Order: sequence, then C-alpha cells, then structure tokens
Amino acid sequence: MTDGELPSAKNGSTAGLSALLAELAAPPPFAAAMARVLTVSGPPKPAWVPGRRVGRFVLVRELGRGGFGVVWEAFDADLKRRVAFKALKASVRSRTPATDELLRREAEAVAQLQHPHIVTIFDRGLCDEGPYLILELLRGETLAERVARGPVPARETVRVALAIARALVHAHAAGVLHRDLKPSNVFLTADGGVKVLDFGLAHVFGVGGPAHSGTPGYMAPEQLCAGREDARTDLFALGVLLDELLGARRLRAVLPIAALAARCRAEDPAARPPDAAAVAHELEALRDALDAPPAQAPLLAPSPRAVEALRHLFRGEQCSSRPLFGQDCAEHYRRAVELDPTLAVAHYQLAVWTRRFGGSRAAQRRAIARALRHHRRAPATEQVLIRAFAAHVAGRDDDAIALFREATERWPEDPRAFYEVGDLLRHRDELGLAVPYLERAVALNPDHGWAPGQLAEVLGALGREEPLRAWVERWSRAPTPPNLHALSIARGWLGDPDAAAAAARRGVALGAGLVAQQDLVGAVGFAGRYDEAAELARGFAEPGSPIRRMGFYTLAAIEAYRGRRAAGLACLDALARELPEVRGDALYLAARADYLLGGGSAAPVLEEVARLEALDPRAAAEHAAGLAWLGAGARAAALARGLRPGSPLARTHGAIAAFRDGAVDRGLAMLRAVVAETPVFVWRAPPLWFLADLSFEAGRHAEALAALDAHERLYLPRVMWRSWTHPRSLILLARCREALGDSEGARAAALRLLGEWSSAEEGPLLDEARALAARLGR
Repeated sequence: MTDGELPSAKNGSTAGLSALLAELAAPPPFAAAMARVLTVSGPPKPAWVPGRRVGRFVLVRELGRGGFGVVWEAFDADLKRRVAFKALKASVRSRTPATDELLRREAEAVAQLQHPHIVTIFDRGLCDEGPYLILELLRGETLAERVARGPVPARETVRVALAIARALVHAHAAGVLHRDLKPSNVFLTADGGVKVLDFGLAHVFGVGGPAHSGTPGYMAPEQLCAGREDARTDLFALGVLLDELLGARRLRAVLPIAALAARCRAEDPAARPPDAAAVAHELEALRDALDAPPAQAPLLAPSPRAVEALRHLFRGEQCSSRPLFGQDCAEHYRRAVELDPTLAVAHYQLAVWTRRFGGSRAAQRRAIARALRHHRRAPATEQVLIRAFAAHVAGRDDDAIALFREATERWPEDPRAFYEVGDLLRHRDELGLAVPYLERAVALNPDHGWAPGQLAEVLGALGREEPLRAWVERWSRAPTPPNLHALSIARGWLGDPDAAAAAARRGVALGAGLVAQQDLVGAVGFAGRYDEAAELARGFAEPGSPIRRMGFYTLAAIEAYRGRRAAGLACLDALARELPEVRGDALYLAARADYLLGGGSAAPVLEEVARLEALDPRAAAEHAAGLAWLGAGARAAALARGLRPGSPLARTHGAIAAFRDGAVDRGLAMLRAVVAETPVFVWRAPPLWFLADLSFEAGRHAEALAALDAHERLYLPRVMWRSWTHPRSLILLARCREALGDSEGARAAALRLLGEWSSAEEGPLLDEARALAARLGR
C-alpha cells in the first residue's frame, strides 16, 4: 500500500464502501487512532500535486475545491480508467452511542445509493492526509456555474429540478437525507445528464454549517435551529435552488414553478410538499405542459403582478395550513386573484376557505367557477382537487368523493387528497368513513397542520379509545407542535383535561403560538376554570390579533358557561361593531344562531337563520334539528328539505320532528340509531344532546342519565352550542338522579352548577338549580 492506504474494494463493492464510511463515522478506538487525520482543518495540505500516486490512483489535475476538501482527476492504474479523486476533510464531533449508531447507519446507506441522477462512488481509502473517495469522473459544469452564465430556460429548469427530485426520492427511500443541496452540488454533464453530488456526506463527516451539515442560505429553519429534520428539509433547499434557476430579479419560468418553489421554501415544514415524490409529480406535470401545443401551454414570462400574486398565494397557503380558528386567510387568496385572475389554485383555495370558515354561497360558487375556468394551468394533482371541490360546492358530494378517491389512487404518496376526502366525510358527519383517510394523511405527513387534530377528534367522538391511545403514544414520542396539538385534543377526549392543558402548555413553550394557546383555553375552559380561560382568551379579541373573531366567540361562550347569556350576546354584538364585515359572514350568523338556541325561544333563532339562509341555504338547513327541538316544526321542516337525504343531520331532524308530533318511541329509536353512528356533528348541537333532553322529557330517566354522562365527556370546548348544553345538562343530571333515588349525585350536580354560576344573571335555570340544592339539603 502507498501513503498508508487502507485496502480498497477494486470492484466497487458497496460492502467495502459501507465499511469504510462506517469506520470514518465510528467512535473510538478508530476515531482516537485517526485523531491526527480527522482534526485536519482548512484546505488540504499542498502535498496534492500532479503525478502523485495514492494506492493505484495517479493524480492528474485539480478540478476544484469545496467544503469537503479537494477534487482531482485521477487515473486508475489497475482498471485503466479516469476517475474523480475526492480528498475529504473531516472534523471530530461530539459523540454518543446513539449518534454513533445513527451515523454508522447513514454511512452504510450512502454507500448503497445507486441512481442515474446520483454520482456513483466506486471506491474509498485512507492516506496520510485523510480519507478519500473515488467517484465517477464527470465532464461538464456545476449548476452554480450554469446559473452564473445567465437565465436558465423554463424547460431546462423543469428538467434539472425533476432530475434532482427523482434523486431525492431514491435517497430518501434509502433513509438518506442530502442536507447540503445547493447549485454547486448539482452537476450538469456534457451529454445532458444531471448528477447530484455529496449525498449525506456533510452529515456523515460532520462538516458544513452550524448544525454540522448544510450551507447557510440553503438550510431549512429546522436545520438552523438543530430541530427535527426529514425529507422536507431537502425540499426547502430545492425551493431555494429553484428560485436561483428562475432568477432573483427576472422570472423566466412558468407560474406554477414559482408557486412550487414558494411552497418548498415554507418556513413551516408542514406547509411544504409532503415529500420528493409529490414534487416530482408536479414537475412531471409542468414538463408535460411545457411540451404541449402553444394553445395549451401555460403563460411564460409572467408580469410583476403575477409574481406578486404568487407571493400572496404562498402566504395564504401558509396561513391556512395552521389549525387556527378565527384567522382570515381568504384575504391573501383574494389579493392573489385580483393580481392574477388566471391563478386557478388561488381561486380554488378561496372557495375552500370560504366554504369551511365563513362566506356566502354565491362567493364560493364564483371562486370555484373561476378555478375551473383556468384549472388546466394548474398541476395535474390540483386539477383533480379543483374538479372535486367544484362538485362539492354544486351539491354533488358523491362525485366529489369519487374524484378525491381517484386522486388518492393516482398519487398515493400525496397526503392532500387523503386529507381532503377525509375532511369532506367529516363535514358530512360520516365520522367512521373519515377515519382511514385522515389516518393515511397523518401517516404520509405527520406534521400536517389539520389532520392530526381532526383524527384525534374523530376517534374520540366515535369512542375508539384503543386506536386513539395508540396515536397518543406516537405523538408523545415525537412532541412536535402539530403532534402536541393533536395530543391535547386526544387527552381531552380520553377524559384528562389537565393532561390536555399540559400538552398545550408544552406547545406554547415550543413556539406553537396561537394554536397551542387556543388548545390551552379549550382545556382550561372544559375543566370549568372559566376565569382563567377568559384571562387567557382576552388577548385574542384585542385589536391587532389575527384571530379577533375567535376571540369574541370564545369570550361569548365563556360568558354563557358562567350563566351570563346577555353578556355573551353583547360580545357577539361587539364583534359585529368592531368588524362589520362579519354581518355578511355565514360562520358568524351560524354561530349566533347556535348561541341563541340555548335561550329556549325559537323567535330570535328564526331571525338569525333567515339572515343566514340568504347567504348560505345549506348552512341554514343545518339548524333544522335545533328549531324542531324548540317547537318551530313547520319552519324546521322547510329548512330540512335542504339537507342531504339520509344524512345524520336529516335523520336527527326527522327523529325530533317525530317526537314532537307525538311518536315518542319512534323518535327516540331514530335518535339512538343516529347516536350509534354519529354522536356529534362538526358544528351543530349533537344528536346525543337531543337524545338526553328528549329522553328526560319522556320520563326515561335512566336513558337520559346515560346520554347526559356521555354528553359531558364530549371534548368539544370550541363549539358554541356546548356553552349552553353543559349547564343545562347539569340541571338534567340533577333531576335524573333525583328521580332515580340518587340524592347525593343530584345534589353534587346542582352544587356544581351553582359553583360555576356564582356570578350568573338571574333567570329560570339559576332558580331551578337553587331550588334543587335547597330541596336536596344544600
């Protein structure tokens, strides 16, 4: 051997490469024996000169220097071929048995990578100056050199980006992250090939940025903060790289490329594409669009207005990815479509947002119609999603679900379609059907903003404690902000609001912001600590808060929980004064109707529902069950015609209507059937509450008691209706237990209500609680 060379694998054995790379990443005694080599810093020693022989390799000429050391063209004297000789500089890092094992595994995985778009490692060795690798010799230029020569055409941008994405798909499947993706680590060969260099080596050898891997400017926020890294960390660097290809001052590509780059560069990993495969799918669609006839090709060289539109689209997607109630993300999408009316994805997102979080039915239809008009400009995945949501807005939910399912089959690694069909089923109150789709969305993207919390809520509502506890274990092992959000909800459904509050507080400490603060308010309020909840929520309603609407809703609900319904209604009135636009917001009118339902009088609810019907007839129809419960049977029946036949909401209305018409047994039997499948609705008062109240009214005290106990375990602190069903349930619990001979239990329920209503407004319910407590021996 020459220069202390280690035995090498002349046939390019990956086992030999794995052994060397693992040794280089190994703990003492190997690292101790090589301390002199591994602590070399700065550029390699000047001993690297043409003609020097290192083992069987003869150095010919230097090709370049970088973060890993120096690269030479060399001649393999045994195999008679030209190769690249990369002399590596490395540094000793802090080690633990756990990190050593991780590095060893990654080193072995790096050596196994074999892909047309990843440079091939032929051999390895160790000489006096340090470790080296033998790689295939590439002719051409780096992507950094190409970008420096001028703008890169759109087709070339897509071609190069697609090759990089495919390389990432292969490496990520092998468990290898690049962690230092940048233009100088991408090589364009003379024959048109694209090769990604230095996969995983920054991590294995401990060189690069402050987190031991990466280059500032290309590092994702989680790298800079030494946080949890995954496949989306490389996607952030790919987004920055795409921006450089597009040009910092001149956009030379189709609009969707810029939109894709913006999504990849999202600060929150959950807002980025889920994985490299999803990026590759989008790039393939862009490639096909660019190759299409001119009449079908997307617009090139967009104007500054179009660029600004993309920025607003990106901000809207960042906003809407957070599971935060009360924010107004629609404004970003509206600004995007004002600037570029052809931006189909922005129209689609505007339709989605206004459908789920407030707005008129007409506005939803206009937005999705415009999305359809321009949807051919969108990537293939978005085209299907747009068509599916258009079917939903048109009331053809079965068609919408079929299209969403088509997307899950065509893009099985993309969580978006799985989430969309799960969320649609959830909004249809078909909770059991929603579960597998939400589970798949979470499995594909554990940091999805909405899916984990919704999965926890659905499993809890269905009483599926065993799978919910299994998810709790997973989320507990990886306490990221999205997981802590889900964990807080899950703990609440499992009957431990203190643990729910603890998870929320941990989320606050980790920087989860308003999402975790809302979780904390919900947990504290559910536990009956209303003063504390009000203090925490007060800032939500202050000027400058991005969730002022939810702040007012929360304060109104807390007042109702405390027995101060007039004060709560004043909060809702104050919201309309402070933000007059909510008077045209379907969500606001629906929330008021839900609140007024607890007053026991149909007249004010009917007035609010009439206003709501003018904006969104479907949302107004959802109040049919509540109005039937209050005795407004004819109006409720007219509204119920707008419900989907056979839906849980329609069946609940039918059950209450039958009860009110005198068919008591049939009405209660119908309600039991609904509760068995769908005990709660996403927004409206649940069938479980109506079953409890009507069972009591029918004198079925034991059945009412069982339903009331189940109602009190529903962990839905954010919904408006619980602010009045909870105190009413305490009165009914007391009366049921008294009727069943449980005086102590009855007395405890009455005293609990009196404790929570220590500052309540005078009224019939408070009088009844006082009378109960006095009769039962307070």
